[in-house]
Amino acid sequence: MEFKKQVLFIKQNRHFFLPLVVSIFLLSVYFTINGSGPFTIDAQTGTTVTFGSVGDMGSSSNANGVLSAVKSANLNFFLHVGDLSYNTQGSPQGWGTWVKGIVGAVFPYEIVSGNHDSSQISSFVAGLPDHMQSVGTYGQNYYFDYPQTNPLVRVIMISPGLFPTDTTWLGNAIDSARAKGIKWIVAGNHLNAISTGAKSNSLGTMLSFLISKKVDLILQGHDHNYQRTKQLSCVTIGSTNQSCLANGGPNYPKGAGTVLVIDGTGGSGLYTVNQGDSEAGYFVKINSDTYGFTKITLSATQLQEQFGRGNWRKLKGFATVQLEDGTIAEAEVHWYEAHGIGKRWMKIKRYLD
Repeated sequence: MEFKKQVLFIKQNRHFFLPLVVSIFLLSVYFTINGSGPFTIDAQTGTTVTFGSVGDMGSSSNANGVLSAVKSANLNFFLHVGDLSYNTQGSPQGWGTWVKGIVGAVFPYEIVSGNHDSSQISSFVAGLPDHMQSVGTYGQNYYFDYPQTNPLVRVIMISPGLFPTDTTWLGNAIDSARAKGIKWIVAGNHLNAISTGAKSNSLGTMLSFLISKKVDLILQGHDHNYQRTKQLSCVTIGSTNQSCLANGGPNYPKGAGTVLVIDGTGGSGLYTVNQGDSEAGYFVKINSDTYGFTKITLSATQLQEQFGRGNWRKLKGFATVQLEDGTIAEAEVHWYEAHGIGKRWMKIKRYLD
């Protein structure tokens, strides 16, 4: 069911809320509730994209918990940014079988090599093949657009050995997305350049290159913790350049700078972070005691990021809503909710009057 009008805000909630015992894929509309509003929602299917990312997993009970949360998060796809199995589950293909046993065999679980995976990446690819009709060498240097029709985002995955040997390929992947009118450009790679944790710059000038190309979001692993920056217009390795800093999120407007997320909390042992690090000023959130994954939701104008596992439930209820033309209507609404995160991905199921 499609709705031609745009909901501006929910005026009030009424009646009661019931958990749903069935799991229905309802990502045709998206918004976040903060009290009673306002919020924006585009009610045309495909106008938002929601995906996840993490690195540094293995197959411990913590890794199992992360993947279980991925399965329940209602994502369009997932990006594993390197350091996959840590030699668990017997073989790369065995590890891929273990992953698919949790998230599902047909779920788009897209991978790229990390420093621990490079020599075996072809075996990992055999166990977790590409689902996105990617261009390039899947598992190493490749990109895909999503959705395939009228794509909202181009995802570019970069192996540890690419930069600085082939900036031409990377630059062309970015520029051709812009030429196609794709609104968002996301880059995923394993290694770090700036960090408040254990890792130092392993990328040379790659981070500056991606920022100069106005990539919207960079997803990394490697440092086994969670770190998210403000939107950046530049970066100085080894210190915090205040002139580079813009909006601190977690809702980031399109075009205000590059957001870097380091998330190596997939299940392997966590590393500490240093709040007093010389590069700490770039980061607005850091965490070194939680296993989870990063969840990204893109609309035409905004990127929203959240981190953690979440215990998601599907709920339904009734609300009074106001549409963009001023019409007030009673509606049945469905959404997902997690303790400590709140309500997400709400859909108007039907109008009551």
